[in-house]
This record gives sequence, C-alpha cells and structure tokens, in this order.
Amino acid sequence: MIRQKIKAILMTGAIIFSLCACGQNTAKEETSVKFEKDGAVVNTIIEDFDETLYNVEDLKSMVLNEVAAFNSASGDKGISVEKLEVKDGKVTVAMTYANAEKYTEFNDKILFFGTIAQAYEAGLSFDIQLTSTKKDGGQIGKEEILQLRDCEIIILEEPVAVVTPSKILYASSNVEVLSGKSARVTDAEEAAYLIVE
Repeated sequence: MIRQKIKAILMTGAIIFSLCACGQNTAKEETSVKFEKDGAVVNTIIEDFDETLYNVEDLKSMVLNEVAAFNSASGDKGISVEKLEVKDGKVTVAMTYANAEKYTEFNDKILFFGTIAQAYEAGLSFDIQLTSTKKDGGQIGKEEILQLRDCEIIILEEPVAVVTPSKILYASSNVEVLSGKSARVTDAEEAAYLIVE
C-alpha cells in the first residue's frame, strides 16, 4: 500500500504515517480512498509531524522522488502529488492515481473499481455474502451478485474510509456504511466489497 511505500522511504527518519483523507460529511479526518466518476482514485495522507525533529524539504523530496520513479518506470503520469505541506503540526500529502490499477501497482494491494462483470473476468472472488443498505438488510450471494453484472463494484484490502461516486447498494460484513456514498472498512483480514449504483 502507499503507506508501506512511503514508510519505506521515511524509515530513515523514523516517520510512520498512514493514508488519511477527509471523507464526505465525516466529522474527522481518517484513512480513506475516494473514487471519482472518471475512475481516478484520490488519497490524502495526514499525520502528526514535528518540524523540530524532521526536515520538511527532505520529506517532500522523498515523496516526490518515489512518485517520479514510479511514473518514469511506467511511462506515464499515473500518479500525481497534488499537495504536500506541513501546517499546525500535521503533514498532508494529497495524491491522485489515474485509476485503481495504478493504485494496485504502486501499493501492492488489491484495489478494484469497475463493473461486476469486469471484476469477475479479472478473476476476483465472489464467494461472499453482501448485505443490502436498505432497511430490510437482505443478503445476496455469488449468484445474485453476478446477476448485477453492470453495477459498479469496489474491492479493496485496507482498513480505510471509502468515498464512492454513487450510492452504496450492498456491502460486505467488514464494511460500515456511514451514509449514501461513504463507508468505512473495519477489518481488512479479508477483502472488502461495496456495490454502488
């Protein structure tokens, strides 16, 4: 995950920080992945930062160099750093990935965003039970899920908040739905699934 990539560069400075972002209508900033309608994935890293112990310019250089090296190796600008600043004792690093594939490649963690048909064709497992976000909370299994082939699905392996581009219809048991378009993965021992409109 990006957290691990950046941790690896920052270990010399003993800075440990995790992916965070401001989710829609959430009261606190927390680790998140935001999906845009065009397929882009936005992350914002926020962590405590003591300027008396760490050099901000060194941090910027390390993060920018890691992203530049990735883009150079892949031959495109698949990742961009939108913001990197320290303010009020917090470091903020906002990053945009061109798509979920770039996120997966950079972070070595599964992140899928596409139709259920595309996910199935890609070999992702659907041996799961998903719960409806409607009041009845009905459940569906593999057969019913595959019948929703044209619906979009998000599959990820991290305990993060998720902001979706459209209403969440179904979610796996390790997902807490917070509102129509936001949720939180509470346990990443198994992949989390969210079907959206």
